Amino acid sequence: TQSSTLVPDDRSDVSFISPSAMQLVPSGYTSDFFVEDWVGLELPQKNLCLMPINDCDHNDENMEGPGGTHWGLLIYYRPTNTFRMYDTMGGSLRSQCRAAIKELAATFHAEDAKFEVEIHTPRQENSYDCGAYSCSIAADLIKCYLQHERLLNKDELAAITLPIVMDRRQALYKVARRDPQVRGGTAAEIWII
Repeated sequence: TQSSTLVPDDRSDVSFISPSAMQLVPSGYTSDFFVEDWVGLELPQKNLCLMPINDCDHNDENMEGPGGTHWGLLIYYRPTNTFRMYDTMGGSLRSQCRAAIKELAATFHAEDAKFEVEIHTPRQENSYDCGAYSCSIAADLIKCYLQHERLLNKDELAAITLPIVMDRRQALYKVARRDPQVRGGTAAEIWII
C-alpha cells in the first residue's frame, strides 16, 4: 500500500526529536552536551529533522521541571541549511527557537545555518490547539518531504485548517485510547495518509 512507503521510521534521512529531549534545551544544557549525547542520532546525516518546541522558561525561579503553555515546531532542513519555525501564534516562539538553534547547531554541523519564521503557518483560532496544529504541520511536512523532497508551500500550509486538525486529533485520540503505548506505525499512518 501507499502508506507503507510513507512511514518515516523507514527513512534514514528524516529524524524526530521528542518533546522530552527538546526540554533539555531550556534546562541549561550546552551545545557540548548535545554534540556528545546525541551523536547516535546521526543528525549531520539527516536532511529533515522535526523538533517540537514550547515557551517554557527555565529561568523562572518557580519552575520545578518542564513547563510551558504554547507549542510550535522547529525544523532543520539540510538542503537549504535552514532552521525554520512554524508557530501558530505568529512569532511568539522566536526567542525559544533562537536559543535552541544556538545550542543545537553544532549537533547538526550547521553552525552557519539560516533561521526563518514561516509566515504562512496556519493560525490557531483558540488558546489550546497549538499542539494539534504542530502535529498536523509535522505530518504534512513529512508527507511532502517523502513524496516530493521539499517543504510545504504556502498553499499546502493554508490547507491545514481547523476541521482537518480536529479530524486528525479525533483519529489519534481513538488510537491512543485503544493502545496507550502507540507510537510510529499506526499513529503515523493516521496522520500522514
